[in-house]
Amino acid sequence: MAKSWRAKSCSPKAAMILPFMILPFCWFAPAAQPADWDAALKNIATYQEGRSRAGLIAVENLVRTAGLTDRAALEQRLIALLKSDATIECKRFVCRQLALIGSAASVPTLAALLNDAELADMARFALEPIPEPAVDHALIRALGKSTGKHRIGIINSLGARRTVPAASSLIWFVTSPDETLARTAVSALEKIHTAAALDALRTTQARARASVRPHIANCALTLAHALLARGEKLPAEKAFIAFYQMSQPPTVRTAALKGLLAADAAKHSPLVLAILRSDGDALQPLAADLVRTLPSITEVVGNLPKYSPRVQALVLAALAQRGDAAALPAVLAAAKSTDEAVAAAAFRAIGSLGGSAQVPLLVRAGNPVACDALIRLRGAEVNAAILQAAADQSPKTQADLIGILAARNAVSAVPTLLEMARSSTPETRTAALQAIGLLAGEAHLPALVKLVVENEGAENALTAAVTRLEDASKWSQAIVEQYPKAAVPNRCALLRVLRFSGDAKALALVRAELKSGDETLRDAALRAMAEWSNSDPADNLLKLAREGANTTERVLAFRGLVRMGEQTAKTSAEAGVKLLRRALDAAPRVEDKRLVLGALAGIGRRDALEMALGCLDNPKLGNEAGSAALKISAAICDKQPDVARKAAEKVLAVSKNDRLKKQAQALLGKSSRVTP
Repeated sequence: MAKSWRAKSCSPKAAMILPFMILPFCWFAPAAQPADWDAALKNIATYQEGRSRAGLIAVENLVRTAGLTDRAALEQRLIALLKSDATIECKRFVCRQLALIGSAASVPTLAALLNDAELADMARFALEPIPEPAVDHALIRALGKSTGKHRIGIINSLGARRTVPAASSLIWFVTSPDETLARTAVSALEKIHTAAALDALRTTQARARASVRPHIANCALTLAHALLARGEKLPAEKAFIAFYQMSQPPTVRTAALKGLLAADAAKHSPLVLAILRSDGDALQPLAADLVRTLPSITEVVGNLPKYSPRVQALVLAALAQRGDAAALPAVLAAAKSTDEAVAAAAFRAIGSLGGSAQVPLLVRAGNPVACDALIRLRGAEVNAAILQAAADQSPKTQADLIGILAARNAVSAVPTLLEMARSSTPETRTAALQAIGLLAGEAHLPALVKLVVENEGAENALTAAVTRLEDASKWSQAIVEQYPKAAVPNRCALLRVLRFSGDAKALALVRAELKSGDETLRDAALRAMAEWSNSDPADNLLKLAREGANTTERVLAFRGLVRMGEQTAKTSAEAGVKLLRRALDAAPRVEDKRLVLGALAGIGRRDALEMALGCLDNPKLGNEAGSAALKISAAICDKQPDVARKAAEKVLAVSKNDRLKKQAQALLGKSSRVTP
């Protein structure tokens, strides 16, 4: 072992040096000799609880380090100590050591202690790990002579060792009036894990105490499933049949029925059918659910109308989960039932089993369950069938069916929906536009833009569609191309959509409309630019904020510029601060400067802090500047405590606001505790 360790863990040079390093220590730790054993064992013979454990530790080390050739001799000395007049504490310790090195030689001595009032438990502890048949024989012999807790302990040991010959003896204790003894015997029989043990549990349950019978059933069924998994089908099946009887509790019958179907589903399927027909059987919900796993459903669907409405609904749910199209005719027949629960279950099942052929039926039904079934129908032709059915329906039904197409993610329906969006019926038109917004893809954009050119009411649909697409240049190009064909209101709608693009060509169009002679177009272009998705129009907004034709233009441009700086800071804090600095320099009013300070408060950078502190002395901006400075300082305090502290000190010195002073004091305390 040591040689192997050196070879794996040390370099060649270290392996050469290591023996010389260890050698001096070996001179002081010679191998223990028998004389040393005798002295060590004699030393512990009088051990009592509470005294020094040094002697016990010495013996433990002897046992742990004893080689194979030494163990037999050491075992004999331990056995002798066990037979001596050593203290009870010593003998218990000896039993623990024999559990480690004991052999057949220890069995007679340990067996003699199995009914000892003080050493029985430790004797079993020592015997259990000894891999000798003699241990099993000794335990079985002691079982007949034992009583009380010693008998229970021996039974536990027989179970732990899975002592097969003990099964015939344990049977007698299963019917004992002593409930603890009976339960212990049952658990041991389960652990023995044989067909004979299972047979013993099966045949004795009826004669056992009523309080023990559930435990017998659980152990027997657990054992039966284990035997079945091991390939021992016949004894397992025999037990399942026995515990399936009506006299057993529902939980036991449930496990037994599942076991029978696991053993032979085809053979035991009639049991499921019988339960479905018997309304007094508590296992009907289980039987209905098991329909999902039966080898054949021919008899189930053939007898479906004969079951009670409650069972029909349960079976229909199971058939839906099973997904077998062979059940569809029976499901369609059940959909005509006058019982609401049965009909609803049938419609739900149609959603799982049906196809395009069932669309008319579901559309005619028109109830929420049927609508849900339409959403879940599978098949390439279902969407087309829904569109076809919608053509002849009332506006409300058309709107509902369009919503169903949207829920089905029916992208193939978009061309037809684009036509329906031109309907003169408000309900149909609104539903179609909502669905188009959810479904339209890149290929549909030219047609959708054309729709907005014709009808400004389609703006929301176009907005919903473009905000889902990644390549803004493609859809913005479609808008730019068709823009000249649109009337002013429709152009305004297109300009509002373009604000999401960030595209250069789209921005050029918006800039051009800022010079339009139409006031409505100029306003729409300015608002689109103020909400642009990137900072490209910043210069235009800055110029308009300074030189706008009227107050409205200047205010809109300035607010757009601040919003742009705030948004830019989320991806590039440095660029955002630079943009806000330009806005602050251009701010024409105190209100505008306050707006900039509010945006700066969310940017944790030193240059943003310096901007805020620069406004602190302004009596009209002092509170806003102090609040922004403290928020920024709190954000950077962990990494720049000195900067945060100086900012807090300045706010404390300048501000006259009590709330800001308290915040500054708190920040000073925090910054003093931070180690940069």
